Amino acid sequence: MYRHELKYVISRQDADKLKSVLSLVLQRDAHSIHEEYSYLITSLYFDTLDHDAFYEKMNGTRMRKKYRLRLYNHNYDRILLECKHKHENMTYKQGLRLNQTQLIRILSADMSVDDDDPELLSQFVLDHRLHYLKPSVIVEYDRLAFVYEPLDVRVTFDDHIATYHYHTDLMDLSHNKAFISEQDVVVLEVKFNTILPDFIRDLISTIPTNRQAISKFTHSKIIQ
Repeated sequence: MYRHELKYVISRQDADKLKSVLSLVLQRDAHSIHEEYSYLITSLYFDTLDHDAFYEKMNGTRMRKKYRLRLYNHNYDRILLECKHKHENMTYKQGLRLNQTQLIRILSADMSVDDDDPELLSQFVLDHRLHYLKPSVIVEYDRLAFVYEPLDVRVTFDDHIATYHYHTDLMDLSHNKAFISEQDVVVLEVKFNTILPDFIRDLISTIPTNRQAISKFTHSKIIQ
């Protein structure tokens, strides 16, 4: 199912105000581990040799997709392969939790065909063979997530967005990072299926927002 995805750049001061209000009416994400943020997200994005995913985003291609490996809180026991499909303001995400063998295959660029592969992994192998996908950039940030479960609404605040520059080894995150977001701004994302409840929309409207088609992936590629 495609979901609406609205993105805004807001000041840190306004973010703190909105967090305080939302905490009174929405639940924190079930995986939250920290008082100030829910979790640390690390994503390794893949792109072609011609940087097709980057240029499709920069050119505003209406329908596009990109692959990434994602882990939370530097926990290597749970690494996901994801494919994010984008159609204007709508998104659809496929996800697969990888076992150790599957992870090693992807990181070693072993694109052998296995009839037992799950659909998403088979799709990745096919796209890799057709377009030669390669590790492109690692993006990392703190996320605070609120949810409204009755309508599957997520409101997230992404902070301290950084990249590891040209370092793309997901298994070694000891390298220095470069922050790509300004210190006094936070990225607000609102995701929902069909309806955004009025009370959530009204709360968001109480702060100044600058809606933008923000891409952490492209911002990280630009500063490389």
